Amino acid sequence: MNDATVVYPLPRSAAEMSQLLAPQDAGPGGALLPLKYWRQIPSINQGEPTTRTYRNLRLVAVRIDPCFKFRGDCLSQIRFVWQPIDQAAYGSASPYGLEAKDAAVHTFYTLQPDEFRRFVADYQQLRSSMPTVRVDAPLQVHPLLQKQGLGGAFSLGFRQLLLDYCGEQNLWRVTSMSTLVGGDKWEFRGFNVVNGKPVEIVIPRTGNARAQSFFVSLVSDREYRNGRISPAPLGEDNLNLILRDSRAINARDADTLKGLGASVARIENPAIHSPETMDCMSCHSTQVAGTLLFGNVP
Repeated sequence: MNDATVVYPLPRSAAEMSQLLAPQDAGPGGALLPLKYWRQIPSINQGEPTTRTYRNLRLVAVRIDPCFKFRGDCLSQIRFVWQPIDQAAYGSASPYGLEAKDAAVHTFYTLQPDEFRRFVADYQQLRSSMPTVRVDAPLQVHPLLQKQGLGGAFSLGFRQLLLDYCGEQNLWRVTSMSTLVGGDKWEFRGFNVVNGKPVEIVIPRTGNARAQSFFVSLVSDREYRNGRISPAPLGEDNLNLILRDSRAINARDADTLKGLGASVARIENPAIHSPETMDCMSCHSTQVAGTLLFGNVP
């Protein structure tokens, strides 16, 4: 699990932050997220200037995927998750004064099958040179990153591998989750890179929308009201009922709750749904919705 999805720890200082990959870092294939593509993304961090966000954007997780389904094809990909890391806000529990802000960018790099096999072989060689860690551990900060730190041999070796295999040359897709001013509204959008130009993605189940947003009034970490999805997703496997108001869980009969639970399971099953069949908001909210639901289904 932790070698399919590599999660980084939060840096403890500005010096450690420099050990994390930044969007302008480049290898043989060019910069990881060139400025010309970054400028296509609206402000993602509560309206702060995009120049500041780009400066603070850091790689926080990597997904190694031998088969990303796209229009009947199976794409070999390496996917990055980026978040702005900046001074912790007042009241934050961050122990080191830095925090990852509630905003993110995903970049997708497509490799040819033989190239992907070489990457996996190089990664396995890197891992074989390191101390043994449990391979069946639940997803968490990668044990080697946790043990060695961001300046350790595994972190530095993996960093070089990513620069060797990823860059503008094979950048295929960029998506973003923006937190708007106030911190109670989120917006999703993205584009594919086609012949060096960004082409906006039409979000599934929304008609013809190129962006999808969600507003909610938080009561606590487990209660919310006035949820509004725009545009609301259409079709089956629909979680709109839960996303509008957390009280709906307590007000519904068992059969309705079981049906919603089945939708959660289907949305999370890559053999049934993918980003080509599921809208952004439903996909991103499924884990939280499932946690609330499964605690109430008899």
